Amino acid sequence: MKNKIIFTIFIALAFIFYNNLVVSADSVTSDNGFFKIEVGNKGYVAPVHDSPFGYGGLNPIEPSETGLLRFFNVSINPKDNEEDEDEPNNEVEIEPSYMWKHTMCFVVNGVETGCEEDIIESNEGLPFTPSTSFDTSFYADQDKIPFFYKDVEDNISVTFKNSFICIENCLDDIVLDDITLIVDDHPPVLDLDNSIIPERYSILSGETEFKFSYEDNIGIDEDRLMYIWTRKTNISFDEFSEGYTNGLSFFSAPPYFLTHETTSYYLVVLAFDYAGNNAYEYIEYRFNSTATQLEVGTDSLLPVDNKYYNELNFKIDNPNNHINFKYEVVRQLDFLHLDDINTPFDPLEEVSVNNFTLEGTYFLYITSEDEVGNRYGLIIRFRVDLSLPYFKTQSLTFPSEQEIYQEVKGKIEFGDSLSGIDENRLYYLWSNTEIDLENEYSLINIPYTNNSNIELEGVDGTWYLYFLVYDNANNFGTLSFQYTFDNTAPVLSEERTKNEPSTIASDHSVYINVTDLNGLESESFLCGWFLKGVEVTNSYTLKDTCLNKTFVNSPKGLEGEYVLWFYVSDIVGNFAYLRSENVYSIDTKNPELLYDIVNDHLEYSEINEVFINFSDSYSGIDETSFKYKWLPKGETPSSSNILEKRFSNESYINYPFNYYGEFRLWLSAKDKAGNEYFAPLNEIFKIDTGIITLEISGESTIKIIKGEKFSDPGATAYKGESLYNGRIIDVDVSTNLDLSKPGTYFIEYTSGEGANRVVVTRTVVVEESHYLIIILITAFISGISTYIYQLIRKSWHN
Repeated sequence: MKNKIIFTIFIALAFIFYNNLVVSADSVTSDNGFFKIEVGNKGYVAPVHDSPFGYGGLNPIEPSETGLLRFFNVSINPKDNEEDEDEPNNEVEIEPSYMWKHTMCFVVNGVETGCEEDIIESNEGLPFTPSTSFDTSFYADQDKIPFFYKDVEDNISVTFKNSFICIENCLDDIVLDDITLIVDDHPPVLDLDNSIIPERYSILSGETEFKFSYEDNIGIDEDRLMYIWTRKTNISFDEFSEGYTNGLSFFSAPPYFLTHETTSYYLVVLAFDYAGNNAYEYIEYRFNSTATQLEVGTDSLLPVDNKYYNELNFKIDNPNNHINFKYEVVRQLDFLHLDDINTPFDPLEEVSVNNFTLEGTYFLYITSEDEVGNRYGLIIRFRVDLSLPYFKTQSLTFPSEQEIYQEVKGKIEFGDSLSGIDENRLYYLWSNTEIDLENEYSLINIPYTNNSNIELEGVDGTWYLYFLVYDNANNFGTLSFQYTFDNTAPVLSEERTKNEPSTIASDHSVYINVTDLNGLESESFLCGWFLKGVEVTNSYTLKDTCLNKTFVNSPKGLEGEYVLWFYVSDIVGNFAYLRSENVYSIDTKNPELLYDIVNDHLEYSEINEVFINFSDSYSGIDETSFKYKWLPKGETPSSSNILEKRFSNESYINYPFNYYGEFRLWLSAKDKAGNEYFAPLNEIFKIDTGIITLEISGESTIKIIKGEKFSDPGATAYKGESLYNGRIIDVDVSTNLDLSKPGTYFIEYTSGEGANRVVVTRTVVVEESHYLIIILITAFISGISTYIYQLIRKSWHN
């Protein structure tokens, strides 16, 4: 974006008389309604450049003998023509107009560089409001007017051409005379030969003669020749308080304040030319006191130069008996005269000043009088720090207060932007009770090294970490953290059983309820049963999983006195190997079986026996529970309840009667703890103890018609209790049956041999055909039916 310089033209306006605007000027062409307003035609301007006392820029001057212009102030004033009848009548009546186009063109060293235009709307005829100033701004582009850069070597002239062209409800156009500015970048120059300036750093006393003579090619602006005495190294233009005349002597001394030490002051002199360029002198001088020095005793309490305080306390031990002590405290070095210090105080009584509202540098002024009435002044500079110490957020390594911890460790760094941290007064405290930080902060008393680690572990519950921090101005602040600790492992809070723990049982179920102050990591945890006396210290030995607040059953295969162990941890990480409080007598092992087969069981036989012996080493055998059953090979009973046959322990079981085939012997036995052995022997027994059963298929007597076909249903023979647990054997068939002759015949079925031979007979009756008999019977029945019908009909008609 191009830089632009703003030029402003001020136009003072006329009065309104009724509905017509009457304007007068030094030169007006009135015959055709056109008038021209003449103003001074030349002014000076300085290019923009930095200065401690303002910026260079547009600075026109008032009309003077040289014809220069102070302000671009064009006045259109009505004239009282009656005052001088000889003067031409320059009054012009202007009808109201509403829209104007203002054009301003720039001519630099005779070359036009461009024009700016804007539209002005007015309800008063002229493009401005009467009786008020018209302020409009125009912008000169630095690309077109390069002399506005710094360090212009030669003066450059720029001419502004202004016109107001009526474009609506028109009256005469207005054209201002050209205005020419001279650009000057040369500041005033000090003429040392014609100036009186004591050598800098000189020690002065009282008023001293000074004279400053400045020269400038366009003239010194006498209205802006100023000076000031100050002890500050930076000063603004608005602070200058005294004026001087260029080239004339003046006498001056700083606003004195007597001390027993040499005091430095700066004389700052400022001069402007008409273009706004300025020059200044900054000269340091020193002044010394002749007053009797105030002796300060060892019991005095005075602020230390440049030290920070949040309140000021002072008193003076006065060995050389000064009197009439007064003081003032000011925020900056305002050059107080001795008479401006009016607050009396007793030097031996401590004075407290604590009404500071702003931070920064302050000065304590103290005055007193010696024995002969000479006044003595003392200035002590000190600084005020009202800000509390703070902690540096990026240095904080303490964990979040929202979690629960076994250990809290961290560090923090405190800082103070003004007076700094008092490293000898940093404290901290861990407390399990809350402290009232407004009234009990002194309890925080353990020294803390800034940005160092502190920690707390091995505690439970809520703990507070407090910090108390002082800065070097005695401001202090507190900081607190609240943490929840948990270093207590989970505990077994409840244990219940269904049976008496000392009772030998196979169904010992133990209800476990493990609790923790802040909660378990999981309600499911590792567990396991171990013999009494075994200590579990490694979670890898626990193979089972238990669910909290449920019954845990004793596993199968155990005999003896057992304890339930489990490994639990809480949400913080505390863990424990816990064991049941009771020792449980557990027998979950089934009875053991020993058996012996007397004869060979691999060949079919009618006689054999098996010796059975059950044992249980812990709870003993319940001999009333023994049952057995022979079942065909491949059949599996659904439960031991189908085993109905009883037997005694250490006895023989014989082959069953009337069985034939391959069988297994199923056994059931319980110990006194209720554990049951329910299984078959591994061996397959081939049994043949059955008798032959011969069963005819179908009816035992069958009737057939002579000549019909006949199919014998046959018969089945098996050996054993039934076809289910027996074996089918061969059947021999013999018969005298003749289907061509009516008569009674027999079919004989035979199975087995000798004494085991079984015979069954079926009777077959062969009869004549019955077709003829059926026909006769049918005819007879039909005749009877016809006769009856005739009788009924006859009776109906009668």
